[in-house]
Formats: sequence, structure tokens, C-alpha cells
Amino acid sequence: MRCTEYLNAYLATTHASFATQNYFDPSGFFAATFFAGPLLLSAMAVVCNLVLEAGDLLVKVKRKEFAQVARKSKGGKAGNKSKRD
Repeated sequence: MRCTEYLNAYLATTHASFATQNYFDPSGFFAATFFAGPLLLSAMAVVCNLVLEAGDLLVKVKRKEFAQVARKSKGGKAGNKSKRD
């Protein structure tokens, strides 16, 4: 991101060769948005995907945990009765 400042300064001086208006302000907002915008969007997509995957994995793990508890409770009761007989 540091190089965008230099690129912004260079493009501000040479904007007349490729644009009719100078979009490259001294603060570098246009260049930062132009370069960092797509990176931020893709990072947000990755984070959203990770949250969805984590939620899906949590549901799968909890379902297996509940099934295991249900099997233990059914197996434990049947196992105790057979031992007593």
C-alpha cells in the first residue's frame, strides 16, 4: 500500500495524457480505493465464506454429538437390563 502514494503522485502529474480530469488527489483516496477496494471485497468474501463454513461444521459436530449421547443413553439402559438378567 505504501507504493500507491508514489504511484498516486506520479499519476497526478501525468493525468493529462490519459484523463480529462485529475482524479489523483494529494491524500490518495482515489488510488487507495482503486487498488484496495477489490482486495477488501475479496477479503470480505473470504471472511463470509469462513463464517458460513464454521457454522456448517458446528451444526455437523453438534448433530453427531447429540446422536452419540442418544446412543449412549439407549445403549446404557439396554446394557444395564441385560447385565441384571
